[in-house]
Amino acid sequence: MAQASTIRACIQRAPRTRSAGCVVALGAALGCAEVLGIPPDPALVTPPPVQMPAAEPSHEPGPDAPAAGGAPSEPVALDRPNSDGVVPPEQVAGIGGSTRPPEEPPNTSDTTETPPAPPPPDAGVDAGSSAPDADPEPALDAGLVPPPPPDDCQGALGRVPVDVVFIVDNTGTMATSNAELEQALPELAERLDELLVDYRLILLSRHRDALRGTSEANDSSLCIDAPLAGLAACPGAAPALGERFFHYGIPIGASDSFSQALAAIDQPDPFGLTTIGWSEWLRFGARKIIVEISDTDSALPGADFIAGLAAAAPEFFANDPINPGFVFHAILGLQQKAGELDLYAADEPVETDICDGVGNSPGSAGVSYQELSRATGGLRQSVCPAAAMPIRMQVLAADIGRRSVVACP
Repeated sequence: MAQASTIRACIQRAPRTRSAGCVVALGAALGCAEVLGIPPDPALVTPPPVQMPAAEPSHEPGPDAPAAGGAPSEPVALDRPNSDGVVPPEQVAGIGGSTRPPEEPPNTSDTTETPPAPPPPDAGVDAGSSAPDADPEPALDAGLVPPPPPDDCQGALGRVPVDVVFIVDNTGTMATSNAELEQALPELAERLDELLVDYRLILLSRHRDALRGTSEANDSSLCIDAPLAGLAACPGAAPALGERFFHYGIPIGASDSFSQALAAIDQPDPFGLTTIGWSEWLRFGARKIIVEISDTDSALPGADFIAGLAAAAPEFFANDPINPGFVFHAILGLQQKAGELDLYAADEPVETDICDGVGNSPGSAGVSYQELSRATGGLRQSVCPAAAMPIRMQVLAADIGRRSVVACP
């Protein structure tokens, strides 16, 4: 009964959700807070990432790794998030100062009252400033540029920007899913606006320049118009950029998703929207999330994808399977769990069974994509049924909002 009342509360408070049945299934998997995009305190993180299988010998353990057969390492310091960019749960105390950490109990052995210490000379300066003799801010484990302290850091936690890169399969079997995705991306943006997330959405997929039904290529392509993008109406001759939306028009085939993304990261797009590749739209200090949407699998291993990103844009990515500088979420042809909308978490094994699509069934469960998702602490969802794509975008919005949390210095 308690669970049922919680799910009913979720339905009442999530008017953007298109199906009450979908919300019920989703609520059973995530709980009300995550359905609504509210970070549950203190459960802000996904399970720790697992290492990707690799043919080469594994890297030497880092300074934070436990010794073989020894006790787990100490919790990561507040200014060093986990490899998936999320503050460890035992150190979470609220967002933007809403809740501060509990104060230490007073020392009862000394009854002499001590007056409060005066504020430091630099009190009140911007969060990004530091005293001249202060130690430099430690970088993330991957050696990347750490996120700057957010402007609203008045308590334990604040927020940092998030750049989300979508890589969307344009094969013919994705036509129905991509038509749903075309409508759901603006709804995802609206939800992120409601969550006050500073986001960018970067889409790598073929642009739709004609009506659906005119060709298989247009059926499986994507066109985003106003208000998210600057295009007045779809279809259009070329994609248009928005304040928070960027479209690199490139066809993504059945198994060349990673290869195409690597080819486009430092090359001009066909429409002249960027001169140095889609890496031009990434921001320093923003956390990176890559979302793969496909019903097939990659011919390029995930380890090679990580290495390619690091070689092309070392300021954003690192050649480290455990901490590559991004989280990889995947919506794939894997078998959906009970309720069809339950998620596969990072600590769950690879699913090899294929889901049952409408019309053309997926050709693969996307094992390579799943391995990369597990290694980076990402989530996996099924692409079946295609009509549930809007709900999956709302799940993604909740996760992006959760990952925008950062510890105040």
